[in-house]
Amino acid sequence: MTKSRFKTTSILLYISLITLLVWLIWMSLAEWEGELGLGLFIVFWSSVLLLLLIVLVKSINIVEIDHDKIKYINWFTKKVITYQIDQMDGFVSTDEETRLGNSYKTIFLVVDNRLLGRISEFNYANFDELNKKISELPFLGYQSNSNIKTLKIMLGGVVRLD
Repeated sequence: MTKSRFKTTSILLYISLITLLVWLIWMSLAEWEGELGLGLFIVFWSSVLLLLLIVLVKSINIVEIDHDKIKYINWFTKKVITYQIDQMDGFVSTDEETRLGNSYKTIFLVVDNRLLGRISEFNYANFDELNKKISELPFLGYQSNSNIKTLKIMLGGVVRLD
């Protein structure tokens, strides 16, 4: 069995962003005296913080790859999602880019022509090992990517194979 290992840098980035947003909202609340502009500012950044927390909770998964199944265990909720290897169509690869222009390889499992089970080089220190195990499945090609598509998958939405 192959088990994923998180990269320290990705976890530190998430924690830093959350800390920065909480600080920004806290400082804004301290200065707020009922002005509409600052109130909208606080609501906007509070919404961004909420979205970031939801994405964080839903996307930080421990991945376990066995000979007949792939399990995703949510790090926060301990919810387990299991995909049977014989029920998968295969996998696709894509590149995800950060705002700084860095590119990270990402794999999505494909089940019933839907993209599921994201495994990103950004999050996992042993991505190459996970990729090698996933490569035993049929490769269905390169998938074009967008941040909206990735966010939709992270939040549990359905994205079909192009």
